[in-house]
Amino acid sequence: MTHALAAFLLFLVTIAWFLLAMLPAIRELIGRHDIEPLRLSPEAADIRFFAQSFRRYVNENLDRLRSAADDHVCVIVQLERDMAWYASPASGIKRVFEGCHGSTPIDKLVAIAEGNIRVCDDFVMSREIFAGGSLQGGARAMFRALLVERDAMLGEETTVVRWADAGHTLKVGPNSTLFGRASAGDTMMLAEGTRFERLAAPRIVFGAGEPQGDDERVAQKRRLSRAQYTTFQAPDHAAISEGRWALEGDLHIPDGNVVTSDLVLTGALTVGRGAKIEGAVRANTIAAADDCIFSRSIVAEKYLSVGTRCHITGPIAVEGEAVIGDGCRVGDVGDETTISAIRIRVGRQVELSGEIWARSFGMVVPAEFHDVDESDHPKRLEASAPLPALRKESPRLR
Repeated sequence: MTHALAAFLLFLVTIAWFLLAMLPAIRELIGRHDIEPLRLSPEAADIRFFAQSFRRYVNENLDRLRSAADDHVCVIVQLERDMAWYASPASGIKRVFEGCHGSTPIDKLVAIAEGNIRVCDDFVMSREIFAGGSLQGGARAMFRALLVERDAMLGEETTVVRWADAGHTLKVGPNSTLFGRASAGDTMMLAEGTRFERLAAPRIVFGAGEPQGDDERVAQKRRLSRAQYTTFQAPDHAAISEGRWALEGDLHIPDGNVVTSDLVLTGALTVGRGAKIEGAVRANTIAAADDCIFSRSIVAEKYLSVGTRCHITGPIAVEGEAVIGDGCRVGDVGDETTISAIRIRVGRQVELSGEIWARSFGMVVPAEFHDVDESDHPKRLEASAPLPALRKESPRLR
C-alpha cells in the first residue's frame, strides 16, 4: 500500500466519521417532517386548564362509581384508564384510602370522594385527588394534584407537585411549596415561607392576616383620594410627546409628588414616600418608597422594589426580581391584574387580585427576613438571602 493510498483512506474515514454525527441533521434536511407548529387548545393558557380536564374526567365516571359503590360508602373501582378509590356522598368525612385492604396498590389509585376528606400527616399521594366537598390536609403531606370543589386547607410544609384548584378557598400552611399552578374560585391564603410558581384567584393574601373587608377597602380608597400632591414638573432633558416623558439616565420623584404622564427611562427610577404616578412606567430599575400609588402598568428590565402599603392598579412585568413590600395592594376584586417576574418576593399582608407568575422562583417572605425598622423595607429585602431556584423536576413520590 502506497503512502498516497493510506492518506486517501484516512481522509475517507475522517469524512465518514464526521458525517456520522451529521446524519440525523442531513436526513431531516432531505426528508423534512413535523415542521408544522404544535397546535394547542386556547384553553391551555388558562391556569385552571388541568383542573377542568380532571373535573370532566370525574363527571364522566360518576355514574359508574356510584353504581359500583351500591350500599358501600368506600370502594375500589376499576375505570377505563385508572383504578379509583371512591367515597360516596353518604360517607361523611373520610380519610383518603380508608377501607382499602393490604393488597390494594394505593400508589396507583386516583382518589375520588363526593364528600369531605382529610389527609394525615406525612401522607404521600402519587395520583390525583378529587373532593366534592372540602379537604383537610395534614402537615408535610405531598400531593401530585388536587381538585377540591369547596375549601382546601393544607398543613405546614405541604408540597403540591403539579397543580391545585379549590372552588372556594385555598389555604396553604407555612413553609409549603406549590410547584406548577394553583388557583381558587374565591380566596387564596399563603402563609409565610411558602414558595410558589403560578397563582390565580380573585383575592390572594400573602403572609399573616385575613383579607381586607369591603369597608376597609373603601376607607383606604377614600384616604388615597383625599391625599394632597405637588405636581412634578418634567426635567429639562426630558423628551415630551403625547403625554409621555422619555429620559436618558435616572429620575427621582420627591415625596408627595404626582406625575400625570407616562415615564420611559433608560436608567433607574426612584419614587419618594407617598408619591403618585398616574401614567405607565418603564425603567431599567424601579425603587418606590412606602405609601406610593401606581395607577397604570409597571415594567422594569432588571429590578423592582415596592415599599409598604403601596397601591398598584395595573399589571407588573419584571425581567428580573420583583419585591413587593408589606401591606401592598395590587389590583382589586372585579378589576384583576397580573404580576410577572423571574423571581418574586412578597411581603406580609399583601393582597393581589388576579394572577402572579414567578417564572423561576416565588416566595412569601418569612418573618426572619424582616427587621424591626419598617422604614427601609425594600432595601432590607433586597439584601436578604438569595433566592434558591425551584426544582423543575417533580419530587419523587412513593
